[in-house]
Amino acid sequence: MDAETKMLFQLAKVNDWETQNKAFLLLIETVSNKADWVYEVWDKLVEDLSSSNIELRLRAGQLLSYLATSDTEKRILKVFPEIWNITYDLNHEFSVDLFQATWKIGLAGTEQRSMLFQAYEERFKETFIDLESNDEIVRFYILKNLIRLYEQLQDERTADLIQKLLYLESESRYKVNYQL
Repeated sequence: MDAETKMLFQLAKVNDWETQNKAFLLLIETVSNKADWVYEVWDKLVEDLSSSNIELRLRAGQLLSYLATSDTEKRILKVFPEIWNITYDLNHEFSVDLFQATWKIGLAGTEQRSMLFQAYEERFKETFIDLESNDEIVRFYILKNLIRLYEQLQDERTADLIQKLLYLESESRYKVNYQL
């Protein structure tokens, strides 16, 4: 890992929120590309997923989601359930950012994509049963994430899942916005 990236990880832990936030946004930019240093920070980020600090958990989940494409050992398969559980706290302003970052996991490979698709489909169906206050938002972000993935991969399986979920969607405004 280069000195600048190390410094960003350190700055992301300081007590000043503005500095923390700027460093985190720069880290997200950095991890958007392949990172050969992924395992230098992986264990610490996984540890942060169980922190009592919700912002730390959310940021760790985001970084791990982005780093999944650099995760040649497929460790994301083991840690994904923890990341996914954190997305259920959509009342926190940063949790939407984590939810939106999960699509990156699908770029990591077929196994990772299968796991993500299963989670997306189950969560989409849950929103019709549990009737949470954020149901429409959850469905919107799942569809948005799948479309982002489709735009990158142009694969039939992603298109099929989008069509399947659109069929389940009762709000016609989403059907109009998300036709492939």
